[in-house]
Amino acid sequence: MIKDKSKKNKGLTLMELLVAIAIFFLIMIVVSKFVGDIFHYEDVFSGGLTTYDEARKVLQPVTSEIRSASPSSLGSYPIQSTEANKFIFFADINEDGLKEKVRYELSGDTL
Repeated sequence: MIKDKSKKNKGLTLMELLVAIAIFFLIMIVVSKFVGDIFHYEDVFSGGLTTYDEARKVLQPVTSEIRSASPSSLGSYPIQSTEANKFIFFADINEDGLKEKVRYELSGDTL
C-alpha cells in the first residue's frame, strides 16, 4: 500500500501557527515602539522649537538695542558694565538725540 504524501502536508501544524503568531506579535511590538518613539520625539522637538522661537522673539528687540549702543551724551564708553546676569549700556532708545542708560538684568528666569 502506497501512502499519498500530498495529503499529509496540506495545512499548518499547531507549532507552525504558534511560531507565526509569535513572530507577528514581535514585529508589531517593534513597530508600535518605533511609532511611539516618533510621537515622543516629535513632542520634544516641537517644544524645543517653540522655546527657541519665544527666545528669539524676546531677544530680537534687545539685540537691536545693543547694536545701537554708542557713547553716552557725557562721553563715557558705550558699554558701562557687563556681569553674568547684568548688562548696562548707552543707546538712543527713544530717538531724541540723547543717549539713555539701558540696563538688562536677569533675575531668576526673568529678563
